[in-house]
Amino acid sequence: MVEPPSKLVLTWTSKGTGDETTLVTVEIFERGKHSELVLTHERFPTPEQAKRHEGGWGQIADKLAAYLGEAGCGQPSVTPTELPGGRS
Repeated sequence: MVEPPSKLVLTWTSKGTGDETTLVTVEIFERGKHSELVLTHERFPTPEQAKRHEGGWGQIADKLAAYLGEAGCGQPSVTPTELPGGRS
């Protein structure tokens, strides 16, 4: 599902999910002069798989923040949030 310009929902299947289908939602919210990107990855078969993906998404978010900072997009920051039930 895509709701331009603020929401993208997709399924994700990989060896890291035990070849089970998981759900990734990316949402962008206006926050005054800034924007907030919220990524939710859920429906993992095990909490361990969720934890591994949390680390991977954290690395990607850090790289995105660095890129945006270098591109002159202000001072991006990353705030990881762990959700209950093995979702991140």
